[in-house]
Amino acid sequence: MDRRVDLSVQARVEGDALHVRGRATVPDGALIVFAARRVQAPVRRAMGYARVAGHGYAAALDIAGWPPGDIVVDAHFQMMLPDRSQPAALQALYGASGERMTGPGVVEGGGGFRAAIASTVAGRP
Repeated sequence: MDRRVDLSVQARVEGDALHVRGRATVPDGALIVFAARRVQAPVRRAMGYARVAGHGYAAALDIAGWPPGDIVVDAHFQMMLPDRSQPAALQALYGASGERMTGPGVVEGGGGFRAAIASTVAGRP
């Protein structure tokens, strides 16, 4: 069974919303966790989740009150999530720590933890 994970992310700002979308070669129902951060002062951070359907995902974050500037967006497919769980079938496929994931965007952290990561930048006018 193929355990390769390819992940992409795109982001755009419309008014007070940061729209995040992308493609993921993982089964429907998988969760993609994404983080947005403004690296210039004043620093801002936000996090969200999107569920994969038909190899795509989309979500929006409220960025009201964020000043103009670049927003870095990182999308991750990983088995270990901050406050949610991936479906059991995905844990069986990729391993409890993602140790069976492969692909060019898959990185390894400490203790055998693996994640597929993609990044982009969106400008807030």
